[in-house]
Amino acid sequence: MIEQASSDEATRVAPEKNRGGTWVRLGDELYRIPPLAFRSVVDLQDDVAGLADMGQRPTPAQMDVVARIVHSAMARNYPSITQEQVLDMLDLGNYTEVLTAVLQIAGFQKAGAEAGEAMRAPTGTQPTAH
Repeated sequence: MIEQASSDEATRVAPEKNRGGTWVRLGDELYRIPPLAFRSVVDLQDDVAGLADMGQRPTPAQMDVVARIVHSAMARNYPSITQEQVLDMLDLGNYTEVLTAVLQIAGFQKAGAEAGEAMRAPTGTQPTAH
């Protein structure tokens, strides 16, 4: 869950590197998830597009794609984190919020859209408001 964390509710896990990002709650810990690197955007673009039809119950293949996307982002601030650890952190209760946060940070998705809705890479042809 994306939130401004208070130390009473969750423990912030200090990033090993500082590439900015948004604090995202995974269990009782908060991780700072930065935008995806260009390389990750290029490598994962087709995978992200394949999630457009993901419903409430993702397939095992879709779960793997979600974990790869989240891991790619998290590894920029937490280089020692493994994809296996990310798979253990994600669950059916938090994956849509975490994935939505990662995709919004990366510019794949507009704020307010849910995971699975019109996920595609930005084309750069439409202005964005800040």
